[in-house]
Amino acid sequence: TLKAGVLDFLTQSNPEFDSIKWNLTQNSYLLRVLGLDDKGFLLSKEVLGQAILYLDTNVLIPALEPRAHLHRSFVALSRACAQLDMSLRVTTTTLEEFRGVVVYQKDLIAKVQDEIPDKTGPKVRSLFFQALREARVENPGLSVDEFFASFEDPQSILDSLGVEVVDDPWFEEASGTTEIR
Repeated sequence: TLKAGVLDFLTQSNPEFDSIKWNLTQNSYLLRVLGLDDKGFLLSKEVLGQAILYLDTNVLIPALEPRAHLHRSFVALSRACAQLDMSLRVTTTTLEEFRGVVVYQKDLIAKVQDEIPDKTGPKVRSLFFQALREARVENPGLSVDEFFASFEDPQSILDSLGVEVVDDPWFEEASGTTEIR
């Protein structure tokens, strides 16, 4: 009974459960990754208030695709950051990289989609390919171009998620340092 209850708690998405799961995640993972506290205190406004969290492309992709299995995690992160007065940002450099990934995936999927048997489709390790497959369940005639149209200008989606696009010169300067390379 306990195992079933825990599995139910972990797999269900509701605001109260998500908040508790987020706090558990903070204790066991985030603080250690961020190097802020190895004793396991919860993140708080006192520790992270007014902090800025920059999103990389690998976080941006599931943030922008609601069908991605990590999208709900991003939404929970976004809500927690808002509660903690943290800012979510993405640099223009990251957006350029994101656009490159989108163009590559769009071209690749357009070339190979008809060559992949239905039985093999679920095994393809591409968030975009899997999202397109799911979208085609709802709209069987959906073309690759129509599917990728929403990714061509991510600004409106980012705005709705509370993510600010910035042009931060630190990233340009830091990318040239030996330490970062």
